[in-house]
Amino acid sequence: MNVEETTPKFGGDWTKRKLEVLEKYLNAYTQALKKQPFQLIYIDAFAGVGSIDLAHNETQQSHGLLFSYITSSKENDELRNLIDGSAKMALKIKRPFDLYYFIEIDKERCKSLDILKEEFPSLSDRIYIECGDANNKVISLCESIDWTKNRAVLFLDPLGMQVEWSTIQKIAGTKAIDLWWLFPLSAVNRMLPKDIDKVIPAWKDRLTKVFGTDTWLKAFYEKSKAIQPTLWENLRGQTTVKTGGMDCIIQYTLTRLKEVFPGVLETPPILYNSKGSPLYLFCFAVSNPSPKAQEVALKIASDIKKGF
Repeated sequence: MNVEETTPKFGGDWTKRKLEVLEKYLNAYTQALKKQPFQLIYIDAFAGVGSIDLAHNETQQSHGLLFSYITSSKENDELRNLIDGSAKMALKIKRPFDLYYFIEIDKERCKSLDILKEEFPSLSDRIYIECGDANNKVISLCESIDWTKNRAVLFLDPLGMQVEWSTIQKIAGTKAIDLWWLFPLSAVNRMLPKDIDKVIPAWKDRLTKVFGTDTWLKAFYEKSKAIQPTLWENLRGQTTVKTGGMDCIIQYTLTRLKEVFPGVLETPPILYNSKGSPLYLFCFAVSNPSPKAQEVALKIASDIKKGF
């Protein structure tokens, strides 16, 4: 089984809520920095296309096949539950950014993103479409932009577990980016079987790339006590079993973020599916070392979280 098959991506109320959180932050961010001398940049690393179709039913949801993108469907709008995707939403905020970078690996979706330049002609010269791997493109932007003159908000909304820790480190190293990262809680949990010996090697490698270390093995697994034999059994030795649930995964993820970011939202929003099961942890981190910048950014994020 492919690693990405462990993370079904589908639309629903949680999709609307993540976009509401992001929209509120972008509006507050551009307002808060309006008098600052920096050029403001918005980076969407998994931009998709302009709109999202949330039409689905519970049967589809159980199979995780509920998330489709719509590029041009005016004739079908009345039959669909369409909402703006993150790219279009960012272009609609009250006080626009100076630059927009939309990253998408799919060539057809990149073509669809280009249509946004026509839809927002006043912002067309500010929009840049980057077609390619999100990790590579984000790292390239982090290395090529002069961060003494620029500030940015970066939105990581991967389909599954594509984001690697090397990318997170590079973002933190700019000391100028506020990061919103939709961390795949459910996917991580499903890749952690009860018995450590049953962890699929490809999944083990992916988890290590996502967390940037293999210390997750010690964080989520412990040696069990030896089982007392019956009259007809030999003594069964210790096994290493999973002891870390969702709370443990959340705390470990936040701890890792705090190791590279000076400011991290302590209790980020958790997005649930229709059955009440946690899907994603919407992490927020500030790379700016300035205490004042951290205070402002974290207050905005915290206030948004209160109304979540």
